[in-house]
Amino acid sequence: MINYFDLDYEYNNLKHPINVNGEISRCPWNASNKLVMIGIKGKPMNKKDLPASNYVFLIDVLRGIQIMIRYYLGSKM
Repeated sequence: MINYFDLDYEYNNLKHPINVNGEISRCPWNASNKLVMIGIKGKPMNKKDLPASNYVFLIDVLRGIQIMIRYYLGSKM
């Protein structure tokens, strides 16, 4: 599940064009899960100087699923 919230993150990383913030907490409806919040703030730019564009984010969760499957299969042996 991905949600969008309009949060005012600070941009203070002058070496990179994107600043990433993260937070992990327990899941209130399932104690065996965790909730992850990832906040992304891009380098501030003058909107008048930008061409029309779109953002595309690819979130790869396959590695986490592979680890869970190994753990599950290992606990059954």
